[in-house]
Amino acid sequence: MDFESKYLKSEEENFVKNTKLLNKYQNIKIKDMDLNPLTHKVKKISDNYVIPFIYNKNMWKAICKEDGSDINGFVDEIKLKYVNDVIIVFGFGIGYHIDALHKKYPNNNILVLESDFQIIKIAALYGNLENILSSSKVSIGLFKKEEDLDKILRHYFGNHNRVNFIASAFSNYSGLYADEFEQLVNSLNKLKIDIEKNRQERIKLSEDILNGTDLINIIKELTDDSEDLKQLDIKINMKNILKEINIKSNLIKEGISCLNNLYSFLIGDRNININKAVEKFNQIEVKTQLSPELLAIMDIVMYKYVDTLNEDEEVKIMVTDSENITQIKKIMYNLKIYKYRDKCMSNITAELKKLIKQHQR
Repeated sequence: MDFESKYLKSEEENFVKNTKLLNKYQNIKIKDMDLNPLTHKVKKISDNYVIPFIYNKNMWKAICKEDGSDINGFVDEIKLKYVNDVIIVFGFGIGYHIDALHKKYPNNNILVLESDFQIIKIAALYGNLENILSSSKVSIGLFKKEEDLDKILRHYFGNHNRVNFIASAFSNYSGLYADEFEQLVNSLNKLKIDIEKNRQERIKLSEDILNGTDLINIIKELTDDSEDLKQLDIKINMKNILKEINIKSNLIKEGISCLNNLYSFLIGDRNININKAVEKFNQIEVKTQLSPELLAIMDIVMYKYVDTLNEDEEVKIMVTDSENITQIKKIMYNLKIYKYRDKCMSNITAELKKLIKQHQR
């Protein structure tokens, strides 16, 4: 088996370029290009394709196939539906498969987890890494043990409010790095548990806020002697507020329907009259401007709820609709606000009716 024994000048120059990119964009520092000849070697298939080998169980084993077929196979196997989906890849290799994956899903985030620092060195020597290293969508995490993986995943995914991911090991990685692969499986299982636990907590929090028993007390305080409202020269009249809600709640429901139509148009339902839908929503926006009195109640009573509303329901944008991602996100944000107003008005109406009855006694 013919392994490379020395580096060409072009490869040394490539190493310098890639190490700068690794340091700048991925915070990975490489001090030298020397590989451990007892554990790692490289076979050059062509000027643009090399294969790393590692010494595993008393023999040299390639991390991928010489014909490169596993690169296309790996990319073809990954089927994404939404642009919010994160791709977790075990194994950086030379980066060929990461580049192909990034080209297939340019709007999706890719987290590459690599346990062998020598492989990163080989990639720096022989890989064309600029496109993937400089992309804001690609991140590389190096780990030695399961605790490292836990930290990487916690840092990458934050508080796990909205996480959808697909994980896959590249080519021969799961066999060559069996222990590390098992660690990754364990860490991902823990992540899934954390995601579900956090999701349930956020749902409960949003429900508690929306259905809180202190809602009537807050409205009482507002209608009686709120200093904030006095400074703004706002006086709450419960009957007027109730009347306004009755008028505008139907408009809010129309707005929800209109926004759903706009969303449907952007994701491919072309049977909708888009100009008419936009014009109608603009008219609704004008008509649903809330009075300072109602805004005061909604802002104080429900301000937390808007942050937690539908935390369990991620805004899902199809990969095929990624060219409309900005417009879709804007529509979904407005839809979220309109749904918030609809639920908020319903709850406030119930409490105001109770208060009015109490005042009439």
